[in-house]
Amino acid sequence: ELGWSASFPPEIASSINTKFINVTKLNIGCLTDADIGALKYIEELTAGNGNVTLHPDVHLRKARIASLVFPTQSTAQLSDSLWHAFDQLEEFAVNTSLNEELVTKLGDKCGGTLRSLMCHCPETKIASLIAEKLPTVRSVTLGSLSDGAAALRAFETTNVESLQLTGCVRQNREVSEPRDPILIQSSLPCSLTTLHLNNMGLTSVANIAECFRGLKKLELQWNNLNTLEELQGEHPDLLTLDISHNYFTTLAHVTPDHFP
Repeated sequence: ELGWSASFPPEIASSINTKFINVTKLNIGCLTDADIGALKYIEELTAGNGNVTLHPDVHLRKARIASLVFPTQSTAQLSDSLWHAFDQLEEFAVNTSLNEELVTKLGDKCGGTLRSLMCHCPETKIASLIAEKLPTVRSVTLGSLSDGAAALRAFETTNVESLQLTGCVRQNREVSEPRDPILIQSSLPCSLTTLHLNNMGLTSVANIAECFRGLKKLELQWNNLNTLEELQGEHPDLLTLDISHNYFTTLAHVTPDHFP
């Protein structure tokens, strides 16, 4: 295992190729345009961007592309030399957005093996495409959502177990009238055990409280909630409840009776 967080000149890759030939887990930090084609055994790769040259025999299990050279809202860029190594990929994370072409390509390349996906998703249609093209994914983390309700609906009929959604709704302490941008008319996947609904402008969970039954972890950070009265009733399966960064006037409904 080899990793660093500082930025090195590209010529450092030649040293990696000769001195760390047996490394299986590699974090090349901010290094860009890296040719590490001599390393045959890499299984886990963290790279500064997607322009990395890998050995043709490499089959990655985990790939995290930091994309430090791209703005957060831009689309991920992955070189052709990375795609050949994705045929057995189980986990993929990138801190930029995925477009239709990239999601489709992921589906074609590792749609039968991918278990975990993390990316930004400002376009609602991309969430639906992820649900369609990546049926084996069990953990989905999406950021920069403009429509959290649509993202939730996209995964209603999937087998996802962890759904971590972060919106881009500014917190507002002065909410004069109840308003809730997330309206769920049907239940969440029965396989779901972890749900994050963060930074979505929620003022109430009245219309989605029933969906929370059976969850083991529920996170409602950075919203405009001031009560959890809607959650009354027992939640015996819930092990973790994170309600930080809200505007609660009372926590009378957060008692051991409700969350044993």
